Amino acid sequence: MKILRFKDFLTEQILNEIGDASAKPFKVKGPKPSQVLKDMVKAQGDRTNADGWLDPDEVSTWSFSGDKGTDYTIEIAWTTKKKMGKPRRFIKNPETYRRYEFRMNIGFYAKVKPKTGTEFEINLDGDDKERTTNLGEQYRILATVIDTAIPVINEITKTFTIADIYIIPKADRDEQENVNNKRGRFYLAYLKKQLKKIKDPVTVEEDKFHGGFVIRGGHIHGGNPKNLQIRNN
Repeated sequence: MKILRFKDFLTEQILNEIGDASAKPFKVKGPKPSQVLKDMVKAQGDRTNADGWLDPDEVSTWSFSGDKGTDYTIEIAWTTKKKMGKPRRFIKNPETYRRYEFRMNIGFYAKVKPKTGTEFEINLDGDDKERTTNLGEQYRILATVIDTAIPVINEITKTFTIADIYIIPKADRDEQENVNNKRGRFYLAYLKKQLKKIKDPVTVEEDKFHGGFVIRGGHIHGGNPKNLQIRNN
């Protein structure tokens, strides 16, 4: 497992204590997990192996307000495809076998109101969205994101298997986009504590190409022992 340098963001003790579900999530408005599953099944339709991943991704959104009046949006972008064919003789339970898989990207960002009172979203080019997040409410905000995303994941996995779930911690202006920046260390503490709530076996690894975390389906072992690798049981 990768050894992180906590520097001046939070002490290791605090990082180990957060993510224990003690932070109360904010009330969220948005689709129920069952609706997201219905949307994914509808989008998948009767597409065959040759169709590949849905392009472009579909997006499900939720909204909530923080204690200080800031409005936030949670976005879960997803795509699906039929899994590669598997000989029937190797399928133990054909009736419960999940023939489809999904990829997902979980993110959130803040909205602000300028002096005119007209609401707008800062930096809608995508890369800068999370930089607007109010870190003063960070515990409850991240608890809200997790409390929204995990039930969705558990509902979806009734029909789809997990290929990849990406969580990319955006960097402040003086940081690099990787798992060692301020948000990366903060997210990792939550992942360690909350990963067990995902019912399917999964493994968290570092995605160096995208500069963040990727949750992969199944329990992965081996590889470079210095690399990040966390399993949910």
